[in-house]
Amino acid sequence: MKKIIVIILYFCWLLLIWGCQSTARFINKNETYQKYSNTDTNKKISDTSDVNIDTNNYNVHTKIIYPKELSSKYSHKIINIAEKWIGTPYLYGGNTKAGIDCSGLVRNVFLELGIDLPHSSAQQYNLLKPTNTPVVGDLVFFKKGNIINHVGIFIGDNKMIHSSSSKGVIIQTIIGSSLENRLAGYRKAY
Repeated sequence: MKKIIVIILYFCWLLLIWGCQSTARFINKNETYQKYSNTDTNKKISDTSDVNIDTNNYNVHTKIIYPKELSSKYSHKIINIAEKWIGTPYLYGGNTKAGIDCSGLVRNVFLELGIDLPHSSAQQYNLLKPTNTPVVGDLVFFKKGNIINHVGIFIGDNKMIHSSSSKGVIIQTIIGSSLENRLAGYRKAY
């Protein structure tokens, strides 16, 4: 009888160990989707085909992955800086983590790179060089009528990080959203 109990306990122990290894494999697989550290900007860029970021429930620990052909030498840095602002509430004229507007977000992100932009989406639009082939880190502008009144940071895959007046700093799809009809174009800030 003792041998049977010992054998059963041994198999239970094996199952427990096997379960822990399975959990460890699952955790290591998911580490792939954690965001780049701010100090490591030279990592290779992955394809976006297997990643879907839910913009309504964005987790700031999820790495933004974007296609290699859409990146520049500043892409990683711009996105890493902009990610830090996700969740910040919207405040017209705001310029801090307590509250920020769209052009304030862009200004603060690029200021960390040594690029001083005005705190006005219309002024940013008029100041910067237009592009028809945006890369990650370029700015995307929107208008109401003929007036530029909104800006975001293009992150590839038809998405941008911007300060929404209703949700604060979020990731949002550009084409297929309420902003699509207001799209004014893309500009390079670097």
